[in-house]
Amino acid sequence: MNVPRGITWPYALIALLAVAAVAIGVVRPQLVSAATGGSAKKKPGVAALIKQNPPPTLFTDAEIATVGKQVAAQRKKADALFAQWKKAHGTTRDDKAFAAFAAQQVPAPPSAAQRAAELRADQRLAKTRTAAGKMAATWLELHGKKDIWKLYLHDQRELIPAAQGTAEKGRAQKAV
Repeated sequence: MNVPRGITWPYALIALLAVAAVAIGVVRPQLVSAATGGSAKKKPGVAALIKQNPPPTLFTDAEIATVGKQVAAQRKKADALFAQWKKAHGTTRDDKAFAAFAAQQVPAPPSAAQRAAELRADQRLAKTRTAAGKMAATWLELHGKKDIWKLYLHDQRELIPAAQGTAEKGRAQKAV
């Protein structure tokens, strides 16, 4: 039998590195959980996001009056068109026919003169923007799409019993 005469230093270094790798692999999970406080980082909820970045003063009634008038006119037109649809088709669901009906209601693209007038109006509007208005618009862009509605839903769930919310939703769907 051959007896090794001595272990050369590269083999000793490799063995030492292997033992260190095993030790780190065994100890690492405890080190990571101790560093993170014992639990994984949780994504902040909507309330926390809004609390970190509260809404600035948004737009006054005077600032949005023009848009409000335009929206009211659009709603009136949409309600009249839907009443026309409902009179002809009732409340029976027919997605294909409704999509065709809706496509017929879309107006033609604006003329070149209309587009130019809209562009000039937008350019005039841009000159009236204030730092506060830009801040409000930016906040709404970041949080207005989802976060506000999620927070509203959360608050409603705390205030209204589930059975009442379900009943109100059912009544609202029947009214349409």
